[in-house]
Amino acid sequence: GAMLNSNFDLDILLVPAEDGGGPQGPYFDKAEDLIDPWGNAYLMRVPGDVNYDFDVFSVGPDGQEGTEDDIVN
Repeated sequence: GAMLNSNFDLDILLVPAEDGGGPQGPYFDKAEDLIDPWGNAYLMRVPGDVNYDFDVFSVGPDGQEGTEDDIVN
């Protein structure tokens, strides 16, 4: 299986393009946008299990990765 990419910080999605963010960044307005409905940070898996390049996912209500309630993009 794929492994978590701990080197990729989703906070980069908050950075404007001119400050080193993505081409049309920032993609989110505030850090709270990177938190799932259960208060956990969204995670990234590279390469993805669902998508070829990467998956952004939530561990779901139980807060545990790899359980049936995980939510993947």
